[in-house]
Amino acid sequence: MRRLRKFLALSPADQALILRCLGLLAVVRLGLNTLRVERVIEELNRWIKPRAGASLEEHELGRIAWAVKAASACVPGATCLTQALTLQSILRSHGCLTELKFGVRRKPDGQFHAHAWVVFRGRVVIGDDSLLPEYTAMTSFG
Repeated sequence: MRRLRKFLALSPADQALILRCLGLLAVVRLGLNTLRVERVIEELNRWIKPRAGASLEEHELGRIAWAVKAASACVPGATCLTQALTLQSILRSHGCLTELKFGVRRKPDGQFHAHAWVVFRGRVVIGDDSLLPEYTAMTSFG
């Protein structure tokens, strides 16, 4: 109920953005459950094309990242990878060239932990950048 009240208190533009993120998060999450990550990326790139003349102001970048994070609270299993792929796809539709990065770190118990984050113009847009020094970047997708 609290989430609904918060949602209804948002501007219509923010409500529309949250709903767009929510739908795409659900699609990405389903895709990651059934396909390899490379295939999900291929399908997203085929499905979501940059709009002609699209551009993005700096403040809009933060707003979109906020909306992806907020909407992910409503999608079970929306991991950092789900959020990163969703954000990258939305930014791509605005003509932004981003880099999706994957990294790993070894936990104190010896197990590996993976993380995904999105970089735009040399800045981490989503994915807790305070933790990134602990991770070794393994691969990236532009």
